[in-house]
Amino acid sequence: EKIPWCITTANQIAAEIYNSLGRKQKVRQHAEAARSMGLLNGGSSWSDLGETELLISEPEKHSSHFSRR
Repeated sequence: EKIPWCITTANQIAAEIYNSLGRKQKVRQHAEAARSMGLLNGGSSWSDLGETELLISEPEKHSSHFSRR
């Protein structure tokens, strides 16, 4: 059974919003959920995999980092 893409996207957006506020734990939580769902639906060719991996491993290098300040 496939997970709706909107749930994957919602987690990706939540990770970016939390990253814009510098909340690393919440960033990782939502990015890891997005990665799991994205890989289930799209496999390793999922177009947002790179962005999601960056949010998990080095959120401070993502363009959303502290972008709301």
